[in-house]
Amino acid sequence: MERPTIELQSLALVQLCVERTKDRPFSFSFKALMYTLEIPQQLHTIQILEILIAHAERWRGAYFTADMNALEESLTKAKGRFLQLHTLQTYIPLGASCYRIASDLFEDAPNLTRVSVADYHQLRLSNVTVLHIVLWPLSTRRFFAELERMTSLEELALRGTHHDLTNVPVELPSLKTFSVDYCSPLSLVKAPSLEKLYLADSLLLGADT
Repeated sequence: MERPTIELQSLALVQLCVERTKDRPFSFSFKALMYTLEIPQQLHTIQILEILIAHAERWRGAYFTADMNALEESLTKAKGRFLQLHTLQTYIPLGASCYRIASDLFEDAPNLTRVSVADYHQLRLSNVTVLHIVLWPLSTRRFFAELERMTSLEELALRGTHHDLTNVPVELPSLKTFSVDYCSPLSLVKAPSLEKLYLADSLLLGADT
């Protein structure tokens, strides 16, 4: 008898793990770079993603390292079902497609509090406590316009280029940790409770806020 391929074994293992969680919330890490895979591998990878999507209402933590083109269609099917999602991370490795996931996919995730994403997404911002974001230039102004709604934000990390910035400072009363690549956004954030400031990968202690 021919032994099952690694792809089929992986597919069966994911199915087994999902079934064993029964109705309980679960977390997972999904890593796939479609442009590096052969067609049969791509098909099995998509099947694994579809299994996870079928149980999106039970996700607690979702960690994606993938070509965004590989995620868009499948994640759209799960929109509105992220009711238990607490932590979200999407990472685009160097060389992968930078196609943007629809910005409103996670706006109906009422329990989402920890987020690490590339580009701006519409979220229930008043619930977010930790946000790490790589901003694209065209999204910067829109992001800063929404920032004041993050009334529970305790940790913020801004990456990427910051063009077309607003001149109106935003007050974040709960912010304790702020990490930023460039000095320009510093004047746009008022953080009376700030304890740690990271600038250009250096820790500044006792920084005035």
